[in-house]
Amino acid sequence: VAPEATTMGATVSLPEPYSCFPLLSVGDVDRIVHKHRDECEGDFMISTAALSKLLGGSREAEMRATRLQTEKGIGRFGEVNALAFLCGVVVVSRPVALHGVGDGVGCKARRIFDLFDLRQRGALNC
Repeated sequence: VAPEATTMGATVSLPEPYSCFPLLSVGDVDRIVHKHRDECEGDFMISTAALSKLLGGSREAEMRATRLQTEKGIGRFGEVNALAFLCGVVVVSRPVALHGVGDGVGCKARRIFDLFDLRQRGALNC
């Protein structure tokens, strides 16, 4: 049975290997994103070994990363699309209120914007 989390007013229950992601806080997601930028240099495609490290490096993280890549089709040739993965994790993570009010949608939208702001300049341009 997959863990359940409340997200934007709805109950979310995801199958493996996704079941742990709704349990992540926005702070947990921020740590994963920063680790991706630092250790993977923000690469779009990362190995399943790199994804495993982002998820904590445990044997469970390694198995989850492998399943995401092979069974769920988010990657190919032993790699995972890190940007797609990180956006998905932001979307299903536990919501947090923006400035203490609201449902956290703005907080999540800002994080997704930041993922696509590749030059970290506050703009989405080439």
